[in-house]
Amino acid sequence: MDPTLKDSLDELVGSVVTRERADALIKLWEEHDQKARMLSSVGAMANGIVHEINTPVQYITDNVKFLNETFAEFIAALKVYGDLVNTLPPHVLTDADKALLDHAVNKDELAFLIDEVPQATDHALSGLSQVAKIVGAMKTFAHPGKAQKVRADLSDIIQTTATISRNEWKYKATLATSFDPDLALVPCYPSEIHQFLLNMIVNAVHAIEDMDRAEMGKIRIETLKRHDHAVIIVADDGCGMSADVTDHALDPYFTTKAAGRGTGQGLALARSIIEDKHGGKIYFTSCPSEGTTFEILLPLSAKVSR
Repeated sequence: MDPTLKDSLDELVGSVVTRERADALIKLWEEHDQKARMLSSVGAMANGIVHEINTPVQYITDNVKFLNETFAEFIAALKVYGDLVNTLPPHVLTDADKALLDHAVNKDELAFLIDEVPQATDHALSGLSQVAKIVGAMKTFAHPGKAQKVRADLSDIIQTTATISRNEWKYKATLATSFDPDLALVPCYPSEIHQFLLNMIVNAVHAIEDMDRAEMGKIRIETLKRHDHAVIIVADDGCGMSADVTDHALDPYFTTKAAGRGTGQGLALARSIIEDKHGGKIYFTSCPSEGTTFEILLPLSAKVSR
């Protein structure tokens, strides 16, 4: 912890709480700072791994594209050859010649290859495209971001976070997005908004899991412009929160989750990102067994770095 901050905190808490409580509070801050540094190191490592993955994915994609395109050309040439053979006069090819050609080009096998090979390469390209999308999302997510606010596209941030968190929700919920086309770039710290949205998605998945139902849950994320604010709405149809939980949901270190599940910081971290770092507001409504809807307001007039 920064020495100046520690001294100021000592002076503040020493006047209102016991020395033991002050030490406990300082320890919490130090643990939080240590966790932040660790996450930064993990992000840097992930960024390096992404670069290592990106190169082989790119040349594999290029080679599959080459196979896809050249096979189509091969089939076209083979068709011309077949048409030419079929137009030859009967005396040009002997029965032995025809038998040899029929054996070399088995019509059933050729028809199978003509149908299946393009499908196989298309499926491979589709899979590689998904890998490239995930790699791109990881690269964006792992980037430490700027120390100052920049204007960013919320739809890109949301799509990237949805992609990077797909393994969290794909077996438990559908995730639908809707973006306001009239919403301009929003002044923000993109890496912080990534972290905020990841926390919200994971919370939504946990709420859906706690319903213990057979059908998939639903998560909805949308953006819109409201006066001088950008609005992000995150809604789920999970277990919701009771009145006594909603009263404390934004309090630091309040959580209803078992040890090892979630961050242990409840929604306080989300509130800090939106209100303390962005000067925005976070509101929510929740009903037990029906779900929770969060509404996040980010000011569009905030200053950004040049």
